[in-house]
Amino acid sequence: MKDFSDMYRNNIYKTLVEGVTFMLLGMDISIALKNFNGSYDVKNFSLFETSKISERFPSLKLKTVNKGINIEVKCPVCDNFHYYRYGFNELIKGELIVGGCEVLGIPLFYIGNYDKVKQRVDRCNNVNRSLYAMM
Repeated sequence: MKDFSDMYRNNIYKTLVEGVTFMLLGMDISIALKNFNGSYDVKNFSLFETSKISERFPSLKLKTVNKGINIEVKCPVCDNFHYYRYGFNELIKGELIVGGCEVLGIPLFYIGNYDKVKQRVDRCNNVNRSLYAMM
């Protein structure tokens, strides 16, 4: 018979309550938010750290509601507030979520897997740098 540690060595366990262990799979997400300079700032978070997200991004407010998250973003482009609602399944299973300015149609944030978010942000930041260099 296999040892317990051999059978479950690829799973991640985290103790949340004293004496109780929950299995967490893929609860880390990356968020890239457009700043007032026009480039994106990228941060990594756990879905359990919604208060830390609001601390690091002052223009972004997250609230956990039932089976999802409500997002409020102060738009650096049109200076309005935009509101979004996503389910936890969308955040965990989805590759990339894009939230944009409803007035101008410009992407404001990317949420998802770190590699996908970083790839998209690098491309956008390179385009912005090229445009500024041409001016």
